[in-house]
Amino acid sequence: MEIPCSTWSNFLEEIEDALLENRDTLLLGTPLTIRFSPKGYNGRIRVNIDRANSATFWADWESPDPTRFPARIKAAASALFRQGCFGEYLISHETGILTIQSLGSINVSKTDEPRNTKVGQTEKPILQEDKLVDIISNIPWDAWQRIVANEPEWQLMQPFLPRYRFGAFAVLMLTTGLNDYQLKGKADEAYWPQICALLEKSKTPESPPELGNLLEPLYQKERLATNKIERLERFLGSSLASNLWESSAQKISAEFLSYWYKLAEVMHQQPQDKTIVFAMKCLGISLLMAGEFQFNFGQIPIPVDSRVEKFTKSLGIQINSTEDIRNFWSKILILLKRKDPRITMIHLDSLIWQIASLDKDELQEYFMDLNPQLGNRLASFSPSKKGINSPTILDPYRANKVEKKDKNNKVICFIPCCKSKDASGEIIKPERILSSRDLPNTWNDLLEGREGMQDIIETDKSKTTAIKLYTGKLYSSLIPYMDDIIESLKSKQFRLIIISAGYGIIDALEPIYIYNAEMKGRTASHWSHKNLQNVIADLLLQEKPTRVYGFFAGERYWSSSASNYRYFFTEGLKTALSKGLDAQLAGCFYRVEGGGYPDFKELKSLGSTFVDLMKSNFTDSYVNDISENCRNYGNVKIGFQKI
Repeated sequence: MEIPCSTWSNFLEEIEDALLENRDTLLLGTPLTIRFSPKGYNGRIRVNIDRANSATFWADWESPDPTRFPARIKAAASALFRQGCFGEYLISHETGILTIQSLGSINVSKTDEPRNTKVGQTEKPILQEDKLVDIISNIPWDAWQRIVANEPEWQLMQPFLPRYRFGAFAVLMLTTGLNDYQLKGKADEAYWPQICALLEKSKTPESPPELGNLLEPLYQKERLATNKIERLERFLGSSLASNLWESSAQKISAEFLSYWYKLAEVMHQQPQDKTIVFAMKCLGISLLMAGEFQFNFGQIPIPVDSRVEKFTKSLGIQINSTEDIRNFWSKILILLKRKDPRITMIHLDSLIWQIASLDKDELQEYFMDLNPQLGNRLASFSPSKKGINSPTILDPYRANKVEKKDKNNKVICFIPCCKSKDASGEIIKPERILSSRDLPNTWNDLLEGREGMQDIIETDKSKTTAIKLYTGKLYSSLIPYMDDIIESLKSKQFRLIIISAGYGIIDALEPIYIYNAEMKGRTASHWSHKNLQNVIADLLLQEKPTRVYGFFAGERYWSSSASNYRYFFTEGLKTALSKGLDAQLAGCFYRVEGGGYPDFKELKSLGSTFVDLMKSNFTDSYVNDISENCRNYGNVKIGFQKI
């Protein structure tokens, strides 16, 4: 709607003075911030300043009462006109903090010739920033959301949101964000998983001091332990932490920028310091988890770490300081927001952090679900960038397409379900659930197969994570090493698939209901009719592992219940290999002799074989040794048949 310009205002002169001093940087895209007393209406409004209209300006604000339009935002719009700053702006006011950000301003000068043109040119040359924006603006909004949702602090911390009231969860995210520096390894390997593991086994704290007591032992083992514990106590002992603890997502969202300044003050740091900025990113992510999207992150700069600095330099951008890096990405964000205003610095930083160390092939892998050309274009844009191995995080079900240590050693193991189960209700986070992404061609087959087994699935009981549900003989060998197995699965060192009589196939980290069925008789025939072997082949072709191992006691032919498990695995693997799966080593660990009724010690021996293989870090020499010489576990001999 059209809003009348201010002819007089208490704020007009101060805003004009600020515009006079910062006009050039504002027009280049740097947000301008002016601090007033913490009064007046809050708001975040897009305005258009028209050079031909001195009486009114357009605002994306609707109300039957124009007199309730925020006075400070009206004064800012009026000052922009008076200073000759025309075009679109985003003006926000939050508890005394007024922010003006250009969304495409046009500066009136003595000539209407475009800036940055040479003699005889009539068109503005394409800048490096424009080229980069042209590439990454092809990322659709749903992919931006997935990129943020696959940050380690989202993936590992989101499961705790339901356990904490939002205010307490916000304090948790800020606290852990403040100490995410000088780590013993990569944050996604050496920091957030340790926090997650600690929280999983601990009682939910009821106050900031209790949270401090919970986290202190973790930081005692960290680098700069004294400094980190001091930061922990300083923040959690502050009134800011106490107020946040009792606050709501809506209130924090509405006053987001004010918390930025308050946090810096509490921590005795500058607002633009990396740990403060990153902590605010963690707070912003917690709001996104809670479904709040309207908070103002526009003024907060990108957290500049070594990865962001290296990536910026690889683009051929001339930088001399951290401030140069911040200004560059602020300008990129402004240009991106013209194409999609929903994009924030949180989204942009998440993208940069995830792709910063990828080489050309890995970039193509990263962008494969979006646009196959994006990776090529970005690699061509930065020809000097060589990259190092780094996990691809764009899609939660493809997160280990590029291995952290060796991208040529991706392992998937298959084991059978069992009759003995315990529906304890224990859920391991983060969950990993099979979806149509894993099975693009056979997802409906699996769903139909599961629907046909509904009568034997006890949906009145609590779901339990699959690896914790089964308690039979094979699984009894896993129990002493369960923490290590789960940690390896969480960090995606390998993937474990269970062939299930009730569900067909399931990921070991998938929560399921207890059921009563074995892979024999009508149940086995049911899954055969639903092409379970093709479902397994589809999963393998989608995941493209280089090593595939099964652990099954029976023959590989269709006969007994134990054999049926091995049959589905073997036929699925053979089908995948015939359709192009390039597995360097694949086959089945099986009972050569020994065991059998009534103790079925071969199942326990296969479980021990699985544990030993994992301990060996899935080395080929371990597999080849059993293939050539077998291995004895008591009176049970275990061999390996290559396929």
